[in-house]
Amino acid sequence: MAAGSALLLSIVVGTPTRTTPAGADYTPVDAQAALAALQRSTAQVMAFGCNLERHDGTAVAVAGGQLLTNAHVVEGSRLIDVVPDNAATQVGGQPLVADAGDVAVVTGAGQAPPALTLAAQDPAPGTTVRVAGFPAGAPGLMMMTMQVTDYVAGGAVGEPWPVIHLSSGVRPGMSGGPVLDPAGHLAGILFGNELPDNRALAVPASQLRHLLAGHDFVPTSC
Repeated sequence: MAAGSALLLSIVVGTPTRTTPAGADYTPVDAQAALAALQRSTAQVMAFGCNLERHDGTAVAVAGGQLLTNAHVVEGSRLIDVVPDNAATQVGGQPLVADAGDVAVVTGAGQAPPALTLAAQDPAPGTTVRVAGFPAGAPGLMMMTMQVTDYVAGGAVGEPWPVIHLSSGVRPGMSGGPVLDPAGHLAGILFGNELPDNRALAVPASQLRHLLAGHDFVPTSC
């Protein structure tokens, strides 16, 4: 994660959003299909600040030609490069930062990657999910399998809502990366690791949907 996104050592368990019933009718995606979807819909983000300091992160495509990422990756940038997996670099448009939470949207100059569908419900504790991103210094997209352990009260980690707490940590550069549920839907985006256990945290789909539906984003620039 970016150096400026350090989280507090003390956390409080929050209340998870209600999830899809166990009997819900869907076909789980296997690892190969999940990786293929993530490769199509996920891009590396290289954001250059007002002093040209570079911040590396990840973004995921959603409906409307938008790429979701973290505010701490793109806020205050004068130039943003968007690099889809195994594709040419695009110059991104002006980033828009959510008026609450560590969320932002960016648009690319070319054709938008295929969008992932936002999950209808947030994943329950115990759900197996796949997360992805572009670790700094590593070649290409990395996918990891984790479990949702619980939900963390947002105030403990600088967020205005409960956030997904995962079983393992993620590497710098994976900020903004997607969390994919068993149905292959976007269940959230990564934004940091909880300390001292170094386990990943993510903004859940319910809050992403709320922000996108309300157009709760404002321009950010130097």
